[in-house]
Amino acid sequence: MVTKLQAAKVALEAGIPSVIASGLQPGIVAAAAAGKPAGTRISGGQ
Repeated sequence: MVTKLQAAKVALEAGIPSVIASGLQPGIVAAAAAGKPAGTRISGGQ
């Protein structure tokens, strides 16, 4: 989990939103890419 948070921090600092989700859940990547509820979305705000 620590590695996922570190990667999300790097992405956030670069202005890239990310999603932290379980890779064990079938279809999770497709759901996240489609904007459906999936894992925890991390994005910067102004």
